[in-house]
Amino acid sequence: MPPCATWNAGRWDIVSRMRIPPQSAAFVLLLGAMSAMPPFATDLGLPALGTIAGSLHTSAGMSGLTISLFMAGFTATPLIYGPVSDRYGRKPVLVGGLSAFAVASLLCALAPSIATLLIARLLEGAGAGAGITMAFAIVRDLFSGAPARTRLSMVTVVLNTAPVISPTVGALILTFAGWRAIYGTLAAIGFLVVFASLFGYRESRDRQTIGPRGSLVAGYRRLLGNRSCVGHFLIYGLSFGSAFAYISGSSLVVITLYRASPTEYGLLFACTALGIVFGATLNGWLSTRRTHRLPMLPTGLAGMIAVTVLLTLLALSGPVRLPVLVPLFFLVTFSFGIIAPNASHGTLEPIPEIAGVASGVLASFQMLCATVASTLVSLLFARFGLSAVVGTMLIFAIAAGLAYLAVPRAALSAA
Repeated sequence: MPPCATWNAGRWDIVSRMRIPPQSAAFVLLLGAMSAMPPFATDLGLPALGTIAGSLHTSAGMSGLTISLFMAGFTATPLIYGPVSDRYGRKPVLVGGLSAFAVASLLCALAPSIATLLIARLLEGAGAGAGITMAFAIVRDLFSGAPARTRLSMVTVVLNTAPVISPTVGALILTFAGWRAIYGTLAAIGFLVVFASLFGYRESRDRQTIGPRGSLVAGYRRLLGNRSCVGHFLIYGLSFGSAFAYISGSSLVVITLYRASPTEYGLLFACTALGIVFGATLNGWLSTRRTHRLPMLPTGLAGMIAVTVLLTLLALSGPVRLPVLVPLFFLVTFSFGIIAPNASHGTLEPIPEIAGVASGVLASFQMLCATVASTLVSLLFARFGLSAVVGTMLIFAIAAGLAYLAVPRAALSAA
């Protein structure tokens, strides 16, 4: 064998050894890391907003735009990443998008002015959208049925651990290394996930289906023409809007209304946010047990609607003690943890050929609902207080329930 052939064979043998088996827990962690980029990049920098304003000689409002522009970049790009990955494969989109995220994070760390930082954050959000979009699509490429629901539950667990730990980690980094180190940490994480995706993930999109078959518009037309897909992605986004109304308004409720300290707030927020993790873990465990017959999606929706109705009635009846609210908020996030894997599975399962399109719609609609919910809470809180938060939660929960009624019964029975 020629020396060059021997070298090439050895090189590909090393690469093949680095591949992460899709059935392994390490592969789930990789998928979770891909999808956790948006919440991690959003929440890690929250403790540093005031410091950034002072360091770059700008206002608190301008530093707050670092969150808004990141979310703006993230909201739109999954709609592009999805169909592009259906045509050209998941890996190029994944590696390209996360590389952009890592480079933009590095630019944030080095930004000499608030204008540069804001531009870099917009690009960072645009790159982050690739990770969560491809994670959903990759699961559908490799799994279907109960195994897919199990993996989506596991990804939901990893994905929703990030918002719980990010503010605390960000505060520690800020204390010991300054705000620029926060974005440097994001850059390091981004490059690490790019490396793991480049060598650990083998293209999951069937090569026979990659190519210029149909237009971008045709993919979206097919998705929107499928009642099951539409109903499930509406359930996913609207139920997330209900949970996010609490997430976005939690500091207003706990700190402003109940005068809790930031430390107490962080502890209470972690307890309630972990509800998503527990709900998704339970759903994943039940998905592996063929003996269980509990319909998880309607159970999660019923739980969310019932708890948000109770929260609204309590808020309208007069002052509510914080120890009463916290368990109820936990039950809302717990319900979403059950809903999320099943609703995302219901969106992806019927259309494996355009799973990228479906994943893009899932990610973008989720962020759209989160933006609307947080905006409503912000606009109404000054006048209505707690009722603004729980009322918004109730509106989105009922809307998710109505979306469930629109899903064909055959699709629900097959789930």
